[in-house]
Amino acid sequence: MKSVDGLEEPLTDAALRQRVAELSRVQRIGRIGGFEIDLRDGQFFNQRSPEYLSVHGVTTDAAREAHEAWVQRVHPEDRGRAETHFKNCVAGDARHYSSEYRIVLPGKGVRWISAIAEIDRDEAGAPLRMIGVHIDITRTKEAEEALRASELALKESEQRLRDLNAGLEKLADERARQLASSRAQLQAFFDNSPDWLTLQRCTPDGRFIYVDINPTCEEAYGLPRSRVIGRRVEEILGEEGAQITLAHFRECVRTGKPQRYVTHRTMAGITRFIDVISALVPGAHDRGDRFLLTSARDLTDHQRLETQLRQAQKMDAIGQLTGGVAHDFNNLLTIVLGNATLLKKGIAKDPTKLVDNILLAGERGSALTRQLLSLARNRPLTRQVIDLTAHVPKMTEMLRSSLRGDINLRISVDPNAGAIEADIGELEIALLNVAVNARDAMPTGGQFIIDVREVESGSPPVELPPAQYGYVAIAAQDNGMGMPADVITRAFEPFFTTKMLGSGTGLGLSQVFGFAKSSGGIAHIASQPGEGTCVTIILPVTGKKDHSASSVDGDRSLRRLSGRVLLVDDNEEVITVTKAMISAMGLEVETAASAAEALERLAAGLVRFDLMLTDVVMPDMSGVDLVRVVHRLHAELPIILMSGYNDASTANEYHILRKPVPYDKLHEVIQASLKSAY
Repeated sequence: MKSVDGLEEPLTDAALRQRVAELSRVQRIGRIGGFEIDLRDGQFFNQRSPEYLSVHGVTTDAAREAHEAWVQRVHPEDRGRAETHFKNCVAGDARHYSSEYRIVLPGKGVRWISAIAEIDRDEAGAPLRMIGVHIDITRTKEAEEALRASELALKESEQRLRDLNAGLEKLADERARQLASSRAQLQAFFDNSPDWLTLQRCTPDGRFIYVDINPTCEEAYGLPRSRVIGRRVEEILGEEGAQITLAHFRECVRTGKPQRYVTHRTMAGITRFIDVISALVPGAHDRGDRFLLTSARDLTDHQRLETQLRQAQKMDAIGQLTGGVAHDFNNLLTIVLGNATLLKKGIAKDPTKLVDNILLAGERGSALTRQLLSLARNRPLTRQVIDLTAHVPKMTEMLRSSLRGDINLRISVDPNAGAIEADIGELEIALLNVAVNARDAMPTGGQFIIDVREVESGSPPVELPPAQYGYVAIAAQDNGMGMPADVITRAFEPFFTTKMLGSGTGLGLSQVFGFAKSSGGIAHIASQPGEGTCVTIILPVTGKKDHSASSVDGDRSLRRLSGRVLLVDDNEEVITVTKAMISAMGLEVETAASAAEALERLAAGLVRFDLMLTDVVMPDMSGVDLVRVVHRLHAELPIILMSGYNDASTANEYHILRKPVPYDKLHEVIQASLKSAY
């Protein structure tokens, strides 16, 4: 504020209160607590801001508590290092102090603190006071993100602080000194925050212009501060990339409420997954401008770790399946080998019945293999409509394989149960995890029941928000040893387990809880020691239809086909049986044991092929690579891929038949491929 003679006038009480309020709010948003310590004569007399007290979980009585009280809050493992470092900085000639350590809050656990401060000294170098901030960096530590407090940018930060405090240093009264201290604390946080911090000005005509960015943001943007300040958001983020950001900025200005969202952003050639929060700085400013403070936190590593954890949960569940799967496959092989032996010896009274037994055992083994491959593959979560009345009964074989023979499995599905929208693989993993826990809870055998039905109004075990189509409950009940109340309260925590070392990872029920939450529902446990356990997953019903279970025409004609097929596979036995099946359809078949041999036959041009059928996984050149070469040379030739694997990336590029392929399915696909070629 200028006086008539052009000199700076002291701030009014109202202006000072407003600036202090603004600083206090910024500190509250960023979880930054300010402090000042009198270091004269070796006395550590403290003054702490309200946010400091909040961060440390102490009452207002602790605003001027003794230095020893802070020492006692430091975690025992960090206490000696933190106190020694503090005293060394004070006793030496250091001008800056920074440290990271843990504090213990009674009843609230352990928190990580980043302490950043400056030490004022007299001309002789004796310490006078320390001014700084305490920042709660617990989330950063827990997520193992590479977001650590950067060192003070000494030269640039000191120059900025001098610029910011130039006018305030002329004021001699206590109010001016308090304001200078507050601004110094804010600038220290702004310069050293591991998050991307930006300050934008919103003009009355709706433009958002950069006012300031911190060094972390400079690095993320790949642009120096001088090239960002004064430019519109669209100029820095791009017209298309800025739309999400601008929409939240406008909503923040309109409502005055902080806006939070997560998004992907590519800056400096690197795509990051970020968590963004924007808050309106209180009050109007010159020319009616408003100001927004925005913080963006890089969650890329956190997202990657979550993906790895999901895959670890899947592999843990599959590991639990191994014994049961081996048992089931041995039973299936017993059926196949036994019936085949009877056929070979010619001692069967009804050969057709024996063939049917072999086919049924093969189909069951094929279905179980497909489910295992689906569970094991590493793919992103994909929500789809799932008809529980059709899908849950199909899981019987897989679930039975995870249980022992002395456990009776029963699945009951209400035909009126609605469909849900979720990731089908995560649903299977969730039920598999519950089944494995039930098995371990019944060491001498018992009963495991899965019951699927609509949730009646007022009947859920916990309160649920209204849902347009209601809810469906998947309840898994065992009659095992049960859980005490203290175990139930922690059962959904990751890595919590009551099993012996090596018998469980503690990931099973945490995956069940995560699946329910990500699908818009909840998971609940009801149990009593000695009376069994019931794990219930309650999910919202969707109004969408499940098209994956649409019926196939049962009157499909298996008419004889004509044409010449090139069959490519490196397994001689597979070639033999597949050639016999295709020949039975009326087609002429020539075979190749490798992709190279197939290319030689096509290049020779001695015969004209109407279709190529190839395996995916082969030595030297895969079936996918073979398809790409053939498409360039013979674009008109129809090609069918077959694989015993469940490779997600290949399936996204080509339609693949999964081995073993039933005769009817193979006939259907070949017939459709031949028709499409003419």
